[in-house]
Amino acid sequence: MKKTLLSIITVTITLLSGLTVATAQNISQAVNKVLDSTVVLDLKNAEGRQTRAGRGFFIRHNYVVTNIHVVENVVSGYAQLVNENRKFKIVNIVRDDEHGLALLKVDASGVQPLILGNSNTVKYNDTVYVVGNMSASEIEVSEGTIMGRDVDNISASGQGSIIMIGDRVITGSYSGNAEWLRVTTQISRRMSGGPVLNSKGEIIGVATHRGGTGWEIGNYAVSSETVTALLTKHNVKTANPTPSVIYHPATPLKTTKKADVNINKSANRIERTYNVNPGGSLTVNSDIGNVDVQTTAQNRVEIVFTKKAKRGIDSMVQAALADFEVTVDATRSGVSIRGEFQRGRNYWQRQLSRLDIRFLVTVPRRYNVDLYTTSGNITTNSLTGEVQGHTSAGNIHVDDIIGPVQTQTSAGNLRFSGVKGPLSGRSSAGNITITNCQGSVDAKTSAGNVRAKMITQPRHQWILQTSAGNITGTLNSNVAVDIDARTSIGSLSTDFAVRGNVTRSRLHGTINGGGPLLKMRTSAGNIRLLRN
Repeated sequence: MKKTLLSIITVTITLLSGLTVATAQNISQAVNKVLDSTVVLDLKNAEGRQTRAGRGFFIRHNYVVTNIHVVENVVSGYAQLVNENRKFKIVNIVRDDEHGLALLKVDASGVQPLILGNSNTVKYNDTVYVVGNMSASEIEVSEGTIMGRDVDNISASGQGSIIMIGDRVITGSYSGNAEWLRVTTQISRRMSGGPVLNSKGEIIGVATHRGGTGWEIGNYAVSSETVTALLTKHNVKTANPTPSVIYHPATPLKTTKKADVNINKSANRIERTYNVNPGGSLTVNSDIGNVDVQTTAQNRVEIVFTKKAKRGIDSMVQAALADFEVTVDATRSGVSIRGEFQRGRNYWQRQLSRLDIRFLVTVPRRYNVDLYTTSGNITTNSLTGEVQGHTSAGNIHVDDIIGPVQTQTSAGNLRFSGVKGPLSGRSSAGNITITNCQGSVDAKTSAGNVRAKMITQPRHQWILQTSAGNITGTLNSNVAVDIDARTSIGSLSTDFAVRGNVTRSRLHGTINGGGPLLKMRTSAGNIRLLRN
């Protein structure tokens, strides 16, 4: 049964600058037609294990074209239409290194092949659209432009170049006789093999995320002329070339019942909404990025992911952004978000400080969260549930939580307010601030300061520790605690009358008759106990 695109495509449509409403609608219709012949490839190696994911499209009624790297180590598999549940068995795989492509012969019938346009007519700054999957079941259509590269920047290996002469783009060879069009659209590995359209809706290339170093990294399309050469070489007849275009603005395609396609100009924003049960769990695990968790009265999880450059973008930053991919797994009981660099985080070490990656997630008020980002800030508030947060190089802010909180950062600051549950906070080099928390507190930093404020009478012990920083505790005048404060080489002072042992470096006794333990320790800093 054919799916409606409503279930796999975000429904909003962005009208493109420089395009009329009619043209934008026609692009949407053209993409819908393209999706009827686009496939997701389920591929397996000799051991029967699933290999990397890939995309492709029908170029003949029983042939699918894709990138050659998609079928590396593949011996069998299926091609499933994006718009339908139909799957076709792959009966033969032709790998063609000369053209950087693969032809998959499939056991199929009744599929309309796509018509190739003429990539020789492409000019610099022409608009293009890349069709691909941002997740396993959702389609993104990303707008970009054709870009050129000066002949003086030919790689040292001599593998090829892109030359811009006036407004005409000439592509040099990268793999054998393959010709490539470089585009500004960011293409992930999951989009490799998908069709690339020009502003007329014609297929002018096969999308790929290409590896290498220097200028070789980037976002490219194997030209439609290369595809034609591939088919000629292997005696595969192309589809009937009439008509030569998918549509013409003067005679738009008949309106379909499918949803309008979301044309994303940057492919740098993902929005998802999932219905969930209260009391479930959110997990975020990312190589980079700020994570902000907010709450709603609705039983749903809403995700807004964005990525961009903090300052001027160049080819390496663009490649790093394209290499960072996000996947989401969702059930009624929980949502898991994974963000990772396909080449590994260390590969892009020099570009990390120039990337702005953000996850904004809204969850039900009764929910548990487990948040991890290697470099970025974590913020969450107004939750009833368990909170875990871990970052290597960012700050963590947790406010208004009913439930246990456990956090750790290597180089950032910790701030807690209104936590009604056991609280554990660790920082290697940051400061810790605690305000009006009513559960037990265990807070420790190695090189930062600790500031804690008790507004109401605590019911559990507070432990505040730092190795090289100062500790300042501010208490309401009627708060009653047992005090055990000690510094090794710093000084100690108090606004409260302490019954017990009081020296220059130690307070040990009771305040206002005693209560839960307030333990304060520093090796090289001062301790101040202030009255609010």
